[in-house]
Amino acid sequence: MIPEQTDSTQASTSTEDQSGPGVLRGQVWLTIQTRQAQQLVRGRNGTSEKPAITGLVGFANQLRVIWQAARNDDPYA
Repeated sequence: MIPEQTDSTQASTSTEDQSGPGVLRGQVWLTIQTRQAQQLVRGRNGTSEKPAITGLVGFANQLRVIWQAARNDDPYA
């Protein structure tokens, strides 16, 4: 006797038919010990006296745009 498939079993079988891998989901934790390390991660806004400094988060956002353009074979990436 074959047991009946439930809705959750049918849903998981339909997702297995996809040709590529799914979306990665995860969490990242970063423990920052000093004020200087916080400034490196956040960066600094520009003022009339001092120029802006791009932090690690801002750099990662800018790099992501270039990375995606290169992935899409953009010759100007």
